[in-house]
Amino acid sequence: MKNIIYLTLGICLGFPAPSRADSFNLGTDQGVTEDDGSVTITVTRTGSAPLGAESIEVSTIDGSATGGDDFSPLGGILVNFPANANPAATTDTRTINIPLINDLDSECEEEFVVRITQATGNSIGGGDLKITIAESDFVILPWDSGITDSPAPGAPSLIELTDQPGVYCYKIVTTNEPLWRTRLTVTSGEAELDLHRDPFSAQDSADYVSGTPGSDGILLHDSQFSPSQDWYLRVRVTEPNTTWSLFSGSVFVHDQGVLTSDANYSGPAYDDLPFPPEKALFFTATPPAGAKARALWNDEYRAGSSEAFISVRKTSQECHWSLASSIFDKPGKCS
Repeated sequence: MKNIIYLTLGICLGFPAPSRADSFNLGTDQGVTEDDGSVTITVTRTGSAPLGAESIEVSTIDGSATGGDDFSPLGGILVNFPANANPAATTDTRTINIPLINDLDSECEEEFVVRITQATGNSIGGGDLKITIAESDFVILPWDSGITDSPAPGAPSLIELTDQPGVYCYKIVTTNEPLWRTRLTVTSGEAELDLHRDPFSAQDSADYVSGTPGSDGILLHDSQFSPSQDWYLRVRVTEPNTTWSLFSGSVFVHDQGVLTSDANYSGPAYDDLPFPPEKALFFTATPPAGAKARALWNDEYRAGSSEAFISVRKTSQECHWSLASSIFDKPGKCS
């Protein structure tokens, strides 16, 4: 009789080990500034003990911030988790460092996403991690002198751009002026304007917001700002390839020269002059010697001034108006 011995071979055949139920998480969204130089991501592994050796791939996904321009991109880098030396451990971490690039553009905040792109046989918790990069060196917009209705193309006080959707920030320092105007002109696409003391506050908490999308302006009286204050102008572009321009500073005043005291005045006259986006026009005239001049802005006379200041404002109604430079004429009407 032959004795038959059966051998069961398992390990030698190389059967795959059962997959683990570990999960990987990138944590909560982060906010940094360009000056921080880098952002550190902590990847957390959670599973059952003992934690063995595993690897995952992590990538960055462009948003308004783009790899190579605003940060160093990750193209599926390998993150290795070695076997944990503590046999009872159920969690451990690894860190990833992403360098930031301090560019010279004017976007207030830019965003990109960090994503686990491969974790074979395991689950990914928490989803994408959003990184928000805040501007640290704001482009300073020079105060416009108001010598002309709008700065000439190429003037330092005029921003002219064609941009993609995003929020663009500029810093301006106020001067000692009775009025302050800011004008956004949109020639194609769509954009909105708001003014902030805090550059990173939400739009709905802006100090002043333009009334309508597109070309618009904001006009402030000196009771609403003080000299030498830092303010932030934000342009929110909402459509691709939007072309727009922006300036901010003193109001432009139409000079009507010296008024006369006769009813046959033949000096400059204005009739239905188009309203600018900030919806107000300003005029100045010098009264003759001995005449009582009265400033209509705030309905007050400016003591010591030899000029009468007249403003015409546009309302939500269709506005037709005329203004003549005679001290006997009514200063203006809008109906």
